[in-house]
Amino acid sequence: MEDYSAGNDYSKYMPKANNANDDVVSLAIEKTGVGRVDLEALRQWAKKRWTLDETHGYPHWRRVELNGIKIATPNTDEDVVRCFAYLHDCARVSNGPDEEHGPRAAEIALTLRETLLKALTDEQMEKLLRACREHTTTHRTGDDTIDVCFDADRLDLGRVGIIPDPYKMATVNGALEAKESSLVGDERKRERDDEPTQKPKKEKSHTLRNVLFVLLAALLIVMAITNPDRKQHEFAIRDIATEYVDDQISSVTGKGGNIIENLILKGVRLVSGFATDAIVDKYLDEHFKVDNYGLFSIGTLTLPNDEEKKVSFGIFGNVISYSNDMDDSNNDEQAP
Repeated sequence: MEDYSAGNDYSKYMPKANNANDDVVSLAIEKTGVGRVDLEALRQWAKKRWTLDETHGYPHWRRVELNGIKIATPNTDEDVVRCFAYLHDCARVSNGPDEEHGPRAAEIALTLRETLLKALTDEQMEKLLRACREHTTTHRTGDDTIDVCFDADRLDLGRVGIIPDPYKMATVNGALEAKESSLVGDERKRERDDEPTQKPKKEKSHTLRNVLFVLLAALLIVMAITNPDRKQHEFAIRDIATEYVDDQISSVTGKGGNIIENLILKGVRLVSGFATDAIVDKYLDEHFKVDNYGLFSIGTLTLPNDEEKKVSFGIFGNVISYSNDMDDSNNDEQAP
């Protein structure tokens, strides 16, 4: 079964030319049958008034004509079949459902009776009008010419993804052609079913990878936006710094040996307590730094012995402080 698409070579279905120099297809289209209708003029008329795409346009008309020639019998009036090919869809207003386009096509064909179709006899004209009028509504008429017109159109359903059904054909030749077409269609379907077995998995993996990529990108953006700044780090370690400064003051003032010394030390600590906030602010300004790594940040404190301690870690808008580092350092300084 040939694939009936535009551009295929249908010459093997056509009568052979007497003159070897003549074009075989052209002779078959123009000279087979009675040949009294100016088909080229009819084609040009149909093409000029056509406004839709090729689904029901010229390539389809041409294939209908060629299908009709292929399934015709000695009782088929090929002039009527050819005229039908270029007129049956000429009144369509859309490529979708258009139930009245057949009757409208018959009305238009009737207007051409005295011009492009004047070579047809009254009997031919009646068959052409009925074929146009009923080609989407009637299964079979019993007239070989009209039924060939119906099947020639039905055999081109493959252009819209429908395999012609042999049981819906009106002629024996049409049914045989549709049966062969359905066998070819089934074989192609099996090939398609066998071929892309890995494609869904590949497409699924691509989809999963894209989703993961989007989620990762979103996570990185959130981390960058919520990365804590210096103020957040200072707020998180302020209690630690204050405790450290207090410890340093206590280590300087020491413990009193008698009641008078203890009273003096308490006074000193009381006064220094009021100044602790200012001391902590100054200490943090001079000895605390925050390194911003884009997605997270780390706070580092320089101790009096010039040792640097990482005391805070910031991520997702939160700062985690490490008080143990300060405590260990403080213990080291107070060790005898």
